[in-house]
Amino acid sequence: MRHLSLFLSLIVLSACRPAAAPAPKREADVPMRPSVMVLAGDILVIDGQHIHLAGVVTPQPLPAARCWAEAVAAKQTRLQVKALVTSATNIKVTPTGEYDAQRRILGQVNLDGVDLGEQLFQEGAAAKPGNGSFRWCDPITRERDGAPTVLSLLTPMG
Repeated sequence: MRHLSLFLSLIVLSACRPAAAPAPKREADVPMRPSVMVLAGDILVIDGQHIHLAGVVTPQPLPAARCWAEAVAAKQTRLQVKALVTSATNIKVTPTGEYDAQRRILGQVNLDGVDLGEQLFQEGAAAKPGNGSFRWCDPITRERDGAPTVLSLLTPMG
């Protein structure tokens, strides 16, 4: 009888023992989001690499801006890109293999599967590169090579 009570006591005590804590996740198990800093609408630093968006040009900030309108547009574009990067869960860079004049990597940046440069162009915040730099201070015209579509309150929505 004594052995039976000892045996039952051991069973009860082992059932009261706290469950083993789950093993901590190893670094490889935790998805890593790259470190991203937005310098300008088309210039980002991703995990220490300076990336210049390929296939689009954005307005230049001061002191490179050629007019106040371009400087303001550059600031708005930078804020827009920063918001898009902050809300993205998946950021992928595909280098073209080329570099710009300042030796930054030219590349396509995808945020959650969407091409950032193409999105900026579709929203009127970037232009397609044409002959030389895009002239943001000139009058708006759809005929200019690489010009983005700029919508206004007067634009009919279909």
